Amino acid sequence: MYMFSLPGFFSADLGDPHLDMNLVCNCLRYGKELWQSQEHVAASVDAALRGPWRWAAELRGVHTSDLNPLYCLGAVTYQPHRAISWDFGVEFGLNNDSPRYTLSAGVVFILLK
Repeated sequence: MYMFSLPGFFSADLGDPHLDMNLVCNCLRYGKELWQSQEHVAASVDAALRGPWRWAAELRGVHTSDLNPLYCLGAVTYQPHRAISWDFGVEFGLNNDSPRYTLSAGVVFILLK
């Protein structure tokens, strides 16, 4: 399988909050003849809460040849130290092509800054 990607990003620090807009176009090749394209569009905003806590909200859509899921995401991040952060979120599907909801949690170890 081969994958070609053409990302486009817009990011603006308005102080607090922070705004991101992303556009990614992927072309996937399976074998010799089968191609599939995917386009991802997302807009997000995040801002500080109190102390080491931040919140984020995102609206995201994906277009493929057969599905067009649309999602809304809400999340909080806890960063007690500059080298580690914990993320917790819930994603809601906004149409029939997406799951009703997804819960997520993760940890990020920041090695270089």
